[in-house]
Amino acid sequence: MQQQFENLPGQLTQRPLRVKSDGPFPSGKRDTGELLYFAQLAREAVRRIETEKSLRKLSLKINQAHELELLEMRIRRHEVLTRALAVLSRNLNAAA
Repeated sequence: MQQQFENLPGQLTQRPLRVKSDGPFPSGKRDTGELLYFAQLAREAVRRIETEKSLRKLSLKINQAHELELLEMRIRRHEVLTRALAVLSRNLNAAA
């Protein structure tokens, strides 16, 4: 009995089940064909989950830094435009 799903981002794939006399248990193989035991599968799954959490946190921090940088650029642009308008206003008042 083997089920496979598309491996899309955010979607899990189901591992094949092997049936023994005492019931089914999950098994897996590495790319080398080496059979993995349940404890190894569990450790690797935990590592993968922890890595994904770390990557999500890092991505969030990068996005926040990017948003802050954009905000600072907008503030600087606003300050420059405000000074330019003040100079234009003085020149118009002086000419009048």
